[in-house]
Amino acid sequence: MSTSPKKKQISAQYLEADKRWTEGLILAQSPFWVIAVAFVMLSGIINTWNDVDYLLFSITVASPTILLPALLSKPGGRPWYRRYWVKLNLWVSIIVFTGTYFISHYFFDLMGMRYMFNNKVNFSSAVAGRTGGEVPLFLYPLTHAYFMSYFTFLLVAERNIVRRLQPGRIGRVFVVLALSYVVTLGETFFMASPLLSDVFLYEKRDRMMKVGTFGYMLFFVTGLPMLGRVDSHGEDWSLSRVVTEALATFTSNPNFTIASADHIEDEKKAHTAHDGGHIEGNALLVNRQGEIRKIPVPSSDPNDPLNFKPWEKYGLVFCCCWFSVMGLHQPEHHLITMAPPAVVGVGMLLLYGFTAGGGTTWWGPYVAEREARKGTTTD
Repeated sequence: MSTSPKKKQISAQYLEADKRWTEGLILAQSPFWVIAVAFVMLSGIINTWNDVDYLLFSITVASPTILLPALLSKPGGRPWYRRYWVKLNLWVSIIVFTGTYFISHYFFDLMGMRYMFNNKVNFSSAVAGRTGGEVPLFLYPLTHAYFMSYFTFLLVAERNIVRRLQPGRIGRVFVVLALSYVVTLGETFFMASPLLSDVFLYEKRDRMMKVGTFGYMLFFVTGLPMLGRVDSHGEDWSLSRVVTEALATFTSNPNFTIASADHIEDEKKAHTAHDGGHIEGNALLVNRQGEIRKIPVPSSDPNDPLNFKPWEKYGLVFCCCWFSVMGLHQPEHHLITMAPPAVVGVGMLLLYGFTAGGGTTWWGPYVAEREARKGTTTD
């Protein structure tokens, strides 16, 4: 006789109640970090700090999103590590780490984003940028606090708007786009203020407000539908599934792959060292350390994969947004015969298929650029 215990069933009502409680708690504590960050930034106190002070402040700001639900949540029908607040923090932390580590260079290179903190400890990708921008380490926990509030607000706002207006599937796309843009524009407007120019600025402020805002918005356009699926439709998600889908969300973000040919040409004109041995489709650049780097740039060959036209870039962005917003709201599931069999959503099939195709199309040029950098020799 088998003595293995039966798996305890979790009701859909319990899962929804847990999500609502967590969302309410996160939103309730959000004004405190907003006030704290605004005060240290606008008062100038942050200019007197060092790395230890920065880290202590950022950890203090981010810790309530973990400590409050951990201390205030009541015992329920599942272990603490399966509660929604754990999954929400885990999902957001993955998006924050991967996005800050890799995609910050999108804003460094194209928008002239600059940090002027009195810090010495930085942590950012050494291969995903051309201007040498560095991300201070303390910004990782600080950004976690931001994104916990942003995504929670977006989840609650989208759910309430859709419930009241019932706009349908197409209308829901515009709801997600509008909400994402409002959140992005609000933060960008505050951070681009001249009042913060002592510690942070965009050298190309107009471009950031007009163009960069849309690039930043894609974090939420791709992330909101994905995060909304966690513990939905009565499914108690495992932590491994949360990690997998958070990584899928990051790889589906167009900011991870789209480069600006205009920016490359600007850098070429400003920093090209010499034309000796120049091969069409490559540029010899000098970085701030005086090292000569060879990077691929669009050539006159119409078949050059780096020679994207503007409509092709916008088409790729549209496709990514379409799959993430439309496909991921599919509640139907189908059984797929594998080894072992797995139950997956139609939306996830579309996402993984699109991500695989996008990775093949876009990751190739990135790897080629990286190898070209590694293979460059200097005398």
